[in-house]
Amino acid sequence: MEYFLVTLLISVFVLLQSYDLKNKYLSYIYYLIAIYVALAVGLKGNEDEYTRIFILIPNLEGFLNRPWIMLEKGIVFTFICSTLKTLGFNSQALFILFSGGGILFYAYYFKRFTNYYFLALFIYFCHGIQFKEFVALRMAFVSVMVLPMILLIIENKKIKFTVLLIFKTLIQYVGILSSILLFVNKKYNRRLIVLIFLGSIIIQYIGIIDQFFKLIVTLDYVPQVIRGYIGWDSLSYKLGILHPKILQQIIVIVLLLIFYERLGKNSKYFYPIFNTYFLSTVLFISFNHFALFATRFAGHFYSVEPIIMTYLFLIFKERRIILLISIIALLSISYINYVHLEKVEPYKLLIDQKNYDK
Repeated sequence: MEYFLVTLLISVFVLLQSYDLKNKYLSYIYYLIAIYVALAVGLKGNEDEYTRIFILIPNLEGFLNRPWIMLEKGIVFTFICSTLKTLGFNSQALFILFSGGGILFYAYYFKRFTNYYFLALFIYFCHGIQFKEFVALRMAFVSVMVLPMILLIIENKKIKFTVLLIFKTLIQYVGILSSILLFVNKKYNRRLIVLIFLGSIIIQYIGIIDQFFKLIVTLDYVPQVIRGYIGWDSLSYKLGILHPKILQQIIVIVLLLIFYERLGKNSKYFYPIFNTYFLSTVLFISFNHFALFATRFAGHFYSVEPIIMTYLFLIFKERRIILLISIIALLSISYINYVHLEKVEPYKLLIDQKNYDK
């Protein structure tokens, strides 16, 4: 219930901000709420695989002697864990750094990319954070790093972009997908977008990705860890084109395409953000026969969704009415996620690492 109450609080400020988008005091409150949530999530008792991994990783001396240890988790990630352990911290520091830090990144870049930053934060807290910062430490962090990378491309800072790309790839290998962001800072023809969209549907329908995976496995071009994912039924099942998340992204893309020119004129960030979200949707559709890859590849670019959702409000004249309806819908989703389905375990302060030291 505590998670739902936080979203309820934020919804009040979403309404208040709709009356004055440039109110500096609301901006201060926004960052205070973000800091509070970042600390709360960072200090949460996350008793999951990352606590176990942290215990297994050696200190800095051991890492320098055997830098390949736990290499499958990313050499930079392993180095950070070793450094934290050497400084005397336990696994809680890992969650403060990655989960808490990730939320602060979201808060900063939401405000940078949209005037409706409270709404973007609200959308993410209602439906998004429970799949990222609460459970997927590395995936969540490299996903939020997509936002500064988009800004670096817009500002044509390709050296910094490359450094950040290498850094995040060495935290989680899926980060290499961000190299595609080099092509997002452009307005593409709407017909080309529709053709790519239809192409992704055809790809999944006739099973091109399935045949590709079978071929590279046969030729022994696949690392053992990925080979295990492909053959693991609990991770490589089909999502289907009518999967709720895929269907939701398709609907949003269609709406954005209808008002493509108009939205592009209203926001200088629209086209890069749209292209990134479109990329997420295409990956979701194309790989949907392999649930793990579909969710990881598409989820990597999912961080732009709260931003693109706020752009949709620019197409309406009676924005406050639409906003009110959206708040009610999002609070319903939040209630279902946090109270009815309990997708996040009840809050517990701090990790009890003694359970893992045995």
